[in-house]
Amino acid sequence: MRMASQGSAVLTVAITSLALSASARAVEIEQLLGRWSSTEFDECQYADDSEGAPLQIRQENGETLIGNYGFLCSVKDWKQDGDFLVGSAKACGMEGGEDTFDETYRLGLNDKGELLMSETETTGLRRCPAVQ
Repeated sequence: MRMASQGSAVLTVAITSLALSASARAVEIEQLLGRWSSTEFDECQYADDSEGAPLQIRQENGETLIGNYGFLCSVKDWKQDGDFLVGSAKACGMEGGEDTFDETYRLGLNDKGELLMSETETTGLRRCPAVQ
């Protein structure tokens, strides 16, 4: 009986792992460039220089800049890790603070085209429409 229980646990873990990996797909950083809003709020309506600005991912001078009005990080190199891109940012800055911080980003897209910022997320950020 105990052996059957352990077998069920292994099967459950395998199915859960498969479901999580199926929800994301491998991407290149160019596919993630743009403005991203939470699904709860419409941050897309705010200008990039306002406090309500959505998350923005852009490339400049060979680096990927990730941030919004309140913070900014820069990633030089990305590595593929399964369905996610992984990059390390050093000396990120935050408005109103003199201290910098380091951040590791894990970015991917789910099957709805939403930006995932970790492997455990199931709902991500939605892409803002292009500004006209």
